[in-house]
Amino acid sequence: MLADLKKPHLVPLYDIYSHIVYAMNASDVETVLVNGKVVLNERKLTTADEAEILQKAEEWGQKIWSVNSH
Repeated sequence: MLADLKKPHLVPLYDIYSHIVYAMNASDVETVLVNGKVVLNERKLTTADEAEILQKAEEWGQKIWSVNSH
């Protein structure tokens, strides 16, 4: 994981592990590697189509809503 640590809520940095758990936000993460492969680069997915995932989630949400609203 690569993150921008030069943000007001992350300064001063005393303990990196404490910062990761208690101070960092998901928006601070810029790049993620899994088994040496970049899966998130500059906050964008590289292994999946985010627009397609969001569209399918919306479709499923509508299906669930229509079943539960009857």
